[in-house]
Amino acid sequence: MDDFYEGLFNSDFWWYSYDTERWSRNPSDRSQYDYGYVNGPMGGTWGINWEKW
Repeated sequence: MDDFYEGLFNSDFWWYSYDTERWSRNPSDRSQYDYGYVNGPMGGTWGINWEKW
């Protein structure tokens, strides 16, 4: 299930992996990332990959 809106006001979502200690922009497979954030035109938000916790 994808909890993040993608549409007219969509912005790039950046995801971070503790394993690789790297950020990635809009990865197609988010299962390897721990958390992410977006700072778009309507404000910012954080996302957590609950499968990793």
